[in-house]
Amino acid sequence: MSKPIIQSNPQKANKTIFFLAITLTTMLASIIIIAYYDYNTYPIPHSTPIVKPLEIDVTVQPWYGTTDLAYGYGKYGIEVESPKPDQLSIATENVTLKINVISKGWVIQYAYFFSDLVEDKVHIPISFSNSNWITDLKKTFTINFSNVPDGSHTVDFFVVLHDGTTGIAKINFTVNT
Repeated sequence: MSKPIIQSNPQKANKTIFFLAITLTTMLASIIIIAYYDYNTYPIPHSTPIVKPLEIDVTVQPWYGTTDLAYGYGKYGIEVESPKPDQLSIATENVTLKINVISKGWVIQYAYFFSDLVEDKVHIPISFSNSNWITDLKKTFTINFSNVPDGSHTVDFFVVLHDGTTGIAKINFTVNT
C-alpha cells in the first residue's frame, strides 16, 4: 500500500499545495475581472424602462395683443403663437403651447383639448372679470407639457364662446430628445 504524499515527501506536498493555491487564486481573479468587465461594458438592461409621468400645467390670461386675429367665421379668431410652424420638431421633453383667442362680441365661455398624450378631454378652467368684460373676449392659453415622450403628437384645442360657437386649433409637433 502506498503512503499519502504528505507523509512520503513533505517538500513535494508543499509545492503541490502552493501550485494549487496559485492556480485557484488566478482562476478566481480571472472570473472577477471578466464579470466586472462584462457588467461595465455591457450593463444589464432594466426589465422595464423608467417612464416619467406626463405633467400638464395650464394657465389662462387676458390677451393684450395689439393686432386683431383673423376672424374665422366672423365671431372669433385663433392664433397658435407657439410652436411656430417652422419649430414643430422639438429637442426637449418639455413642450409649451401658446394659443391666443379673440372673440368679436361673445365672451369666451370655456376651453378644452384632446391629445394623444392623454386619455380623456382636458377641461381648461377660465375665470371671468366682473369689472371689465372686454378681458373675457381676448385670452391667451398656455399649456405646458413635461416629460413628453419622443415621437409625433397632436393636440386639438377647442374654445367655446358664450353663444355656443366653437373654434378649433390643431397643433402637431414631434419630440426628438
